[in-house]
Amino acid sequence: MQAKELLAQQESPSLVSVNPSFGGGPDERRSLDYWLDQTGPTVANYGPNFGFWCGLIPMWAWRSDIIRHLLVATTLSDQQLGLYRTATSSDLSPPVIWHYHAAIQRMATATQPDKFCWTPASMLAWVFELLQKDYSAAKIHVQAASRLLSELEAPSNKLEKSMLGLLTEIKSVVQHCASYTKAICEDNFDLLKTLADEPIVARTEDLIIPPVQSLIHARDLLLDSISRYLASEKTDHSAQLQRLYIKSWLKATRSYCSRSTREPHVYKKTVQLCFNLGMAFLPESEAGTFSCQATPNAVEHLLEAYERLVVEKQTRGSGPDNDSIDEMIVMALELIIGQVHHVHLRARAALLLQKLTAHHEKVAIHPGWPDGTFD
Repeated sequence: MQAKELLAQQESPSLVSVNPSFGGGPDERRSLDYWLDQTGPTVANYGPNFGFWCGLIPMWAWRSDIIRHLLVATTLSDQQLGLYRTATSSDLSPPVIWHYHAAIQRMATATQPDKFCWTPASMLAWVFELLQKDYSAAKIHVQAASRLLSELEAPSNKLEKSMLGLLTEIKSVVQHCASYTKAICEDNFDLLKTLADEPIVARTEDLIIPPVQSLIHARDLLLDSISRYLASEKTDHSAQLQRLYIKSWLKATRSYCSRSTREPHVYKKTVQLCFNLGMAFLPESEAGTFSCQATPNAVEHLLEAYERLVVEKQTRGSGPDNDSIDEMIVMALELIIGQVHHVHLRARAALLLQKLTAHHEKVAIHPGWPDGTFD
């Protein structure tokens, strides 16, 4: 597949619907539909580029068998194992494995690598492995994407100006996935051992994740830890401990979401964004591109994600959890307004907060946020 052809199709109106010629049968077309409606937006919540996961990847899948097979495999994995949704199985079905192997086989037998295609393909494979919690395999895929990206950026690789924008878009996603991998997948520190190896700067009981009982419980666990961290001296060690806490929280919350049948997917995605919120206030050394100190767009992405969730909640109609979703978003917005000094981002957060509270009594805001310190 030629990347130039893809660029020519980026404004295609068919982005919002399933191409009837997609794939080899109705199962693959249903997977694309599900990706556009469910899997893509959930993956995009991690950032940094909604258009990459929900626009560029689906378009590429129409033109590349490799991307198509990986999209189908990843979508089916999400449906079965659950990414912030209730899992339907603990094991992958044979069609999932078939599509994944079909993509890998096409890459292995290609006479000449299409690096522009293989880089996002590696990102899809990264998501596929993360869904199975195979962090070693996920790390291999993000390393492959980083290597391909370096080759594309080499001075000897002369690119037309029109291709540079596509490369920049891909690069931001690769860097973000690498930050996630470093923060969540690479180390397996035991929190108690870590505390014993360094001067204790926090209570042990504040760093252990109890079994998650509900989404409100998961929310409060992380917001409490953010409050403690922001009130601390924010040393290198306390930042590492906070990142390890967020890592443990993420795994516990994902596990709860895959088991629980009580809450809708949109509610679970709202809790998912607490991960980005917690990482945003860590230094770049711990959070990489999730850190708002390193990447101001990290907060902008959060606000965009919250805006999409508000629209999705309204589109899907009223439900018993809508007030809890609003409350969770309000808490996050209050934190952003109190901690981020960027005028545009504060104003955007305040506008969304006003919309959410316009038809509600003021929900109970998380008390005691420390003074803002982030520009």
